[in-house]
Amino acid sequence: MQQFLHSELSQLFVFTSRLASFIFILFFLSFTLPAKDLVLHQEICFADKIQFDFRSSETLSENYFILEEIPGKYKVLKAVVNGKEIIMRPGRLEMFLNSTDLEESSFLIFDGSNINAEPTGVNRISESKKEISNPAMADALSEKHIIVTAFEKVVYKDLYTGIDLELSIGENGVQSTLISSNKRKASETFKMRLVSSAAQKNMGKSIHLGHASSQNSIEITSSQNDLKINNHNNIQFSANSNSIENLTFDIILK
Repeated sequence: MQQFLHSELSQLFVFTSRLASFIFILFFLSFTLPAKDLVLHQEICFADKIQFDFRSSETLSENYFILEEIPGKYKVLKAVVNGKEIIMRPGRLEMFLNSTDLEESSFLIFDGSNINAEPTGVNRISESKKEISNPAMADALSEKHIIVTAFEKVVYKDLYTGIDLELSIGENGVQSTLISSNKRKASETFKMRLVSSAAQKNMGKSIHLGHASSQNSIEITSSQNDLKINNHNNIQFSANSNSIENLTFDIILK
């Protein structure tokens, strides 16, 4: 009887030891496996964060061109300069001027331009998907996110037949240059008209838009020739009109 009891106790001891070892192994794995997964997850997240920060630093630089788009529903291409915007639309540029208590638009209209000439972003810098911060806009479009793409330049291809308008970002605004193989035709064809309720002042090589009660203003300047407004706000380039180099102008936001 004692021998049988001793045998039973021995078997129970062996079983208990094995059970304890098994529990210890499970306990050890419960710490080690999640730790590996956690390290891997951290590496992936860290890599994603580097990519996100890199792209954000490009997209959110101080001055840039940006396309905001919801395919088939919404599309706006604009220049952001020192926090202010110039909207690029077919046949015109829309400039925003803040007075003391309201925001108004001034327009540079390219008279007689091709109606199919739309502004297009060139040299893509980055692309991301962002949440629409305006609840009313999100509801109206039935969308929660918008695609945001940053570009180095914008081109109106064939703004006039054989004439392109290239826009690039300057230190304080948008630099505009007409590109054509026929300089004389470009100088004769290009027509720019200003529509604005802001006070306008001719200053030789520039046209100043602004309000007496506001420090915000816009200047349309040309370093190569004089600018004049006449004939119902038509802007004319003077001096050496047969040279394409004279058909350049900057839009400065102050």
